[in-house]
Amino acid sequence: MSTETELTSAHKKALKSLEGEKRAAIKKAKALKGKKGKEALASTETEYEQKKKDLVATYEAALSGLKGSSVTPTVDDAAVPPAPAEPVDTEQVERERKMEKARRKKEKQKGKEMARLKEIEKQKGKE
Repeated sequence: MSTETELTSAHKKALKSLEGEKRAAIKKAKALKGKKGKEALASTETEYEQKKKDLVATYEAALSGLKGSSVTPTVDDAAVPPAPAEPVDTEQVERERKMEKARRKKEKQKGKEMARLKEIEKQKGKE
C-alpha cells in the first residue's frame, strides 16, 4: 500500500503549499488600509478556506477510490492539484495604495493650511 502513503504525502505537500499561498495573500491584503483592506482580508480568508475544503475533499475522494478499487491508481491520477489561484493584479493594488497615500497627504496639507490660516486670523484679531 505504498500508493496510499504517496497519496498522503502528496496531500500534505499540497496543504503546505496552499498555506504558504494563503499567508502571502493575507500579507498583501493586510497592506491595504481601511474598509477595502478589511474586505480584501475577509475575501482572501474565505477564498483560501474554500480551496482547503476542496483539496481535502479531493484527497478523501482519491483515498476512498484507492481503497475501494482493486486497481491502484497512480498518485498523479488520484491527487488532482488545486486550481491555480486567481492572479492578484499587483499593479492595480499598487496604484490604489499610491492614490490613497496621495489623498492622505493632501488632507494633511489642507489641515496644516487651515491651522495656519486660523493662527493668522488670531494674530489679526489681537492687533
